[in-house]
Amino acid sequence: MVIRNLIANSADSLRAAGTLDASIQVALELAGGGMVRLTVSDNGPGVPPALRARLFEPFASGKPVGMGLGLAVSRAIAEAHGGALQATPGAKARFELLLPCLKND
Repeated sequence: MVIRNLIANSADSLRAAGTLDASIQVALELAGGGMVRLTVSDNGPGVPPALRARLFEPFASGKPVGMGLGLAVSRAIAEAHGGALQATPGAKARFELLLPCLKND
């Protein structure tokens, strides 16, 4: 649900902005400390500065439709599994999902 939400948000943003040569990148890497980092980024307009501070609050949204719960629920899911979800600062949208790796015994 979290990854789907991040990708759908990127697609919605790119579509609404009419971004030419729109692209979404998904990357996965070991983050150290037994964590894995999944990054979803796009080449759209990014997160508006006025929304950035409230981005993970319930009912905060930059979209004309929707309830503004997706990122709040996604962060709660990540945290419930010992991880984190954050938006990284920058001109383009970039979200990082950190999750613990399973240990092989």
